[in-house]
Order: sequence, then structure tokens, then C-alpha cells
Amino acid sequence: MTSMSIIEVLPNYCPKIDDKNNKKIDLNIRDLQIKYPNGCVCCNVTYLPRKYSSLIAQHFNTRKHKKLCLDPANEIFKVDCGSNENILDVFDLKCKENRELKKLNYNYKQELDSMKEKYENEIKNIRIRFDILQKLNMELQEKVLTKNVETTNLIDF
Repeated sequence: MTSMSIIEVLPNYCPKIDDKNNKKIDLNIRDLQIKYPNGCVCCNVTYLPRKYSSLIAQHFNTRKHKKLCLDPANEIFKVDCGSNENILDVFDLKCKENRELKKLNYNYKQELDSMKEKYENEIKNIRIRFDILQKLNMELQEKVLTKNVETTNLIDF
């Protein structure tokens, strides 16, 4: 049985990238309707599709929106993109970084797999030794019982 949630969690509003000015800008009404068909949350206020016109006309023009939404988005964008003016160069740079990270992840996985194999083999050897010791112990116990040796002084045995 699958569980369904009655409550839908609306996503946080995120401005779009302006390729010409190389910064983040607010969405227009069409972009809002496409990206957030059920509504979104901006500056801790929920905006449903029927309120998008007031979101654009009133909220986007406030200092609060600029301070809590646009400025942080632009800072993150600058950190991610650096001083590059061309968004394609930034994209290529990020792709190269991702390839390097994938290589590192692959190498780490290989190292973990080899360590796992090594320790599994060591555990097998320990189990084999344990089995041998257990058999020896059983044999010695049988000898002790068959010879009716007093178990209080096994050193003399």
C-alpha cells in the first residue's frame, strides 16, 4: 500500500538567469506559471497561481524581496560562475569539475572495493582458523572424557 500525502509542499521561489547581464532576475508571469504551476514560497509567504500578478506587481519591488531573495541568489550565482562573462565558459568549467569529481569518486569506490575484498578474505581466514581450533578443542575434550582424566588438573595430562 502506498501512502499519499494530502499536503503538497510548495517549492521556494528561485529567480532565473539573465544571460545578457549575467545575473539573476525575477521571473515573469509566464515563467511563474510554467515553473510553479501549483504555487511557490517567496520570503516565507505562499503565493498561489491566482496571486502571481500581485507577486510581480508588489512583492518583487520590495526591499525585503531584494534582500532575502535576489541578492543571495546573485551572490551564489557569482560564486558559482566566478568572473566569467560567458555563461557557456562557466558551463564548460562546471562540466570539467564534474568529470574530475566523477574520476575521484570512481577511484574512491575502487579503493573501497579492494579494501572490502581484502577484509572479507581475512574474515574467511579467521573463520577457517576458528573452525580448526574448534575441532581441536572438541577432539581434546573427547580425549579427556575417554581417558577419564580428572579435569581439575589438566596440566599433568
